[in-house]
Amino acid sequence: MEIVYSPEAGGILHRKHHYPWFTDNQDIMRKEIHCGEAQLFSLAKDDLLTITNVDGGISATLLALDPKTLEINFKALSISKLESIPISPPSLNSTAFTRFLTENTIELQALKGKKVFNEATLANDKFIIRSQTDCLLWILLPEPVNGIENSSGGSLLVEQTIQKPSEQNLPPLLGSTN
Repeated sequence: MEIVYSPEAGGILHRKHHYPWFTDNQDIMRKEIHCGEAQLFSLAKDDLLTITNVDGGISATLLALDPKTLEINFKALSISKLESIPISPPSLNSTAFTRFLTENTIELQALKGKKVFNEATLANDKFIIRSQTDCLLWILLPEPVNGIENSSGGSLLVEQTIQKPSEQNLPPLLGSTN
């Protein structure tokens, strides 16, 4: 897997044989979240996040908010665990992709207004989060317990597909005659 990472470009990863099901008009934004940290993601309907559990046991809080009212939206997300990463999966636009997801959907619990998934997972386990609607998603990992990072969360690698605008959809340049 050859990845081009540019911190100057805000952490955008340009796809180079990273995941074969991404199309040429998509980039990947990668963020790593460590214990005691939180990251905010802006998701549109049907956006996908791939979350890789880096360190093993994990306890994370996912908080999805309506982008207009900032109220908690308990129906904003669906989460599935990848049973295995297929070598050449179909396009993510295809419903056939769901065949690669296990039926063991992670239980999402409403806990004091938060969506929580707390699952004993192995390192490098992958999860797919699909947004059911536009939302702002906070992913929070707790502080380490007694200095032991894995005891309360470890770290997550989160990769979000970013649609690049096509030339046809770009606004005209200022002063152009088109």
